[in-house]
Amino acid sequence: TVAVSPEEPGTPLSALPAPVLEVTGPGGRALARFRPPRPDRETVLLLAEVYRRGDGWKLRALGQGYADGLAGLARDFGVD
Repeated sequence: TVAVSPEEPGTPLSALPAPVLEVTGPGGRALARFRPPRPDRETVLLLAEVYRRGDGWKLRALGQGYADGLAGLARDFGVD
């Protein structure tokens, strides 16, 4: 899982440059690019999941934001 969380807890992501995920291959060639909708009140953003399926790797774009920060993210993953 690729997550974006500002260094200063509680900082809304709207106060920072818009996040962009770019996956590059050999030689720097872009293989995938994901620009999620601009966050508003969210302080943490799940950007993508990277996982293996069979012999290959997969990338799933998410763009799921949390206004309640890492606590909201932890709750969704079942962490107390």
